[in-house]
Amino acid sequence: MLRLPVYDHEDNFLFELGESEVFALRMRETINGEHRLDITTTRVLEKGMRILTKDATEKWREWVVASEDQRHRDGDKMAGDYMAVWSLQHDLSVSPISRMAGTSTNPVRAINALEDVLSGTSRWQIGTVTLNTIGSASMYRTTAWSALSTLVAVWGGEVDATIEVGSTGVTARKVDLLQQQGSSVVTRRFDYGADMSEISRKVDSTPKVCRIIPLGRGEATETGGYGRKVTIGDVNGGVDYLENSSVVELVRLPNGDGWEYPTAYVENQNAQTPEQLLEWAQGILEEATNPQVTYSATVLQLSQAGMDVHGIGLGDVVHCVDRKFTEQGLRVSGRVSSIDANLLDPSDTQVTIGRVTSSLMSRLNASINGVNGRIDEIIETGAFEMTPAYLGRLLDKLNSEINIAGGYTYITQGEGIRTYDKAVSDPLVGAEASQVVEIKGGTIRIANEKTASQDWVWRTVLESGHIAAEAIDTIDITAGRIRSSDGGTDINLDQSTVRLGTANGMHIQIDAGQLGFWQGDVRVAYVDGEQLYIPKSVVLDRMQVGMEGNACWEWVIEDSGNMSLKWVG
Repeated sequence: MLRLPVYDHEDNFLFELGESEVFALRMRETINGEHRLDITTTRVLEKGMRILTKDATEKWREWVVASEDQRHRDGDKMAGDYMAVWSLQHDLSVSPISRMAGTSTNPVRAINALEDVLSGTSRWQIGTVTLNTIGSASMYRTTAWSALSTLVAVWGGEVDATIEVGSTGVTARKVDLLQQQGSSVVTRRFDYGADMSEISRKVDSTPKVCRIIPLGRGEATETGGYGRKVTIGDVNGGVDYLENSSVVELVRLPNGDGWEYPTAYVENQNAQTPEQLLEWAQGILEEATNPQVTYSATVLQLSQAGMDVHGIGLGDVVHCVDRKFTEQGLRVSGRVSSIDANLLDPSDTQVTIGRVTSSLMSRLNASINGVNGRIDEIIETGAFEMTPAYLGRLLDKLNSEINIAGGYTYITQGEGIRTYDKAVSDPLVGAEASQVVEIKGGTIRIANEKTASQDWVWRTVLESGHIAAEAIDTIDITAGRIRSSDGGTDINLDQSTVRLGTANGMHIQIDAGQLGFWQGDVRVAYVDGEQLYIPKSVVLDRMQVGMEGNACWEWVIEDSGNMSLKWVG
């Protein structure tokens, strides 16, 4: 069950949003990148209010309303659009700090740097820290959010937030600094092949390699500096590189006498011994040498591709057998780098699997300053998908509005019946009203807008046997026949026949067991089972096929009635 409790800026409980009050709810999260919540609701929200949601792993997320916009799209006039940002981003952006520890001669561990980041606030505490790197940064008088971004850039790792919720609301807010968030135990896999056109696939343009040469920290010198960097040769059989044999044949280059093997340097300043460096390099070999591929699809599409997506979380490791690289398939690893979740319809959730490349600050300004552009996009494009859940909420909302709206009925002899949403002085004009329904003999007309001259614009008209409207919101249509206005397209559902094309010209006709090609009233060819037939009356005396420049194959009907195939050069 979806829960959406709302609190004020002092953490006092205000109310809980009901599902019937929410028309759109999307949560976007990217590792070290964008975190935001977009919501369309009939309840009025104010800037600074806090909303709690849960992700697919049942982890609480806290959001702060950053923008409110009461502009509405047609047919959804009571709903407001709101954008909320990650509470970690919001709170640390207004939390000043005076310094960040660590210098080039006195580097500190990541947890010590995080202590400095949070030195200006008691609302956020240090949570889980699995990052054990060391480093230094020169920062003075800045915000905690800016310092956190610098921390990630220098010390590495990934940032997450833990929100603990009790009976009274949020009881603790913690910053997690992780070597890697999500599950590193591979329990998800899918096969990417020619039959998976629904899944978007992008291959990174970085040159592919099959070998890596690891480099560690430079060896300390007597003067206090660093000299030659640590390598793995002494603990790797005298060889300074590691090779991924599964991709060698995909990337090696011929040099006349043999092969050259594309190689890349990888560096880890925290590795101080060959043993440490080798262990680290073995852990990243597959990622560093496999083609970097990004896959993007909805939960429904990934499920159809055979992947278990239940409870998938940000950062989870996924393996894919990509049959676009080799016939047998190349095993490619990736992580869930971003999730765009439709919290009202989980099957519509968009999942991106690939390499994590975004920076912590990359979307801060876009999230806060680009709010109006995003809301304009929603309003102008009508970016709401028609699902059974959405239609149910729409009907509930419309019926609620109708129940509380005014209804004023006027009967005019010879002009029928009009019902307005407000009392009017002239029943045939209805100047004071904004909505009207008119009933006359055999017809019903509905309008909710007027022209510049104050005439009603009738966009929904019902008469005996016909309904004319600009838009119909529905989930299921039961029909016997669907036709275009010119007669070129005719789908007869009762007789299982389909005609596609122009009214009097070329068209395709499909009926039970046969596909025909027609020119006007003449059938020029048809497919029956696995055979293609071309009537003699259509072929006339000859027909040319397979044009290649000025040459072609020519079917010729002999005097005997037989047809022969000749090559015409």
